[in-house]
Amino acid sequence: MNKLVSVIVPVYNGEKHVELALLSIINQTYKNLEIIVVNDGSTDNTSLIINRISAEDKRVKIFNRNNCGLIDTLNFGLENCSGDYIARMDSDDISYPTRIQKQLEFLEKNNNVVICGTQFEMFGVNVGISNLPISNEMCKLQLNFSTPFCHPTTMFRKTRLKYNKYYIHSEDYKFWVDLSKYGDFANLNEVLLKYRTHEKQVSKKYNTIQITNQVKISNEKIGSENGKYKDEIKKILKIKYSPEEANILNKNICYLIPFVSVSLLFPYFTFAKNNNIKINEKKILILILRCIKWLRLKVI
Repeated sequence: MNKLVSVIVPVYNGEKHVELALLSIINQTYKNLEIIVVNDGSTDNTSLIINRISAEDKRVKIFNRNNCGLIDTLNFGLENCSGDYIARMDSDDISYPTRIQKQLEFLEKNNNVVICGTQFEMFGVNVGISNLPISNEMCKLQLNFSTPFCHPTTMFRKTRLKYNKYYIHSEDYKFWVDLSKYGDFANLNEVLLKYRTHEKQVSKKYNTIQITNQVKISNEKIGSENGKYKDEIKKILKIKYSPEEANILNKNICYLIPFVSVSLLFPYFTFAKNNNIKINEKKILILILRCIKWLRLKVI
């Protein structure tokens, strides 16, 4: 097994953490890598750091650009990848040493799988271990409502797909929906990345835009072809599921209700009862308060 793996690392003003992130890729047990570092117009010492690292390891290829934003930066990275497989990495995270090797081995053994993610460990402002779906069936079920992957843990087969600029801050979710037409999905049930959390993350800084586009993508996937989005969710909530399916649906639909329609509350409570999902008074109150908070956000 000697397939070239291209690792895309976009960076903007990443002087604090980019060296540690790149070293975690450089020191992978799998060595046949090209590390595509796209510097998106950084104004700090990022250029000095990445140029020094590139001089020490020729696998690190530096591309300096004017600031264009993440989506254009990712697409530029895709255009400059030579590998059969593409891995993603953020400039402030840390990959475990065996990450690339284990993902590549899995993809080589499973030709039907087009993308492979992993579990991850959060550190920084928030801590914890992820619990992402593992099988193709459960990943595709979650894909109806949200991303089943942590973007910087992913490795996927090279295609002609690009990130869609019209889904800002949810570009990865849209990319996975488009990629789903090419094959099966999987997550390795092993922590292979340390995911840094901080107050300036997209999910916090641009929460409203991200949620709006998430619901838009979900609506396009399950609503537009079959009718109104909320009506399709109501249909989904009427069915009894396996415990694993019910857990995925509960997590995703409960989160989306405030952004879609308050009318989903009672169907959701019925779904929870029919699928033995415990909902205490505190959870009901939090859900209602979230609905009130976002009542004026017209997503659909």
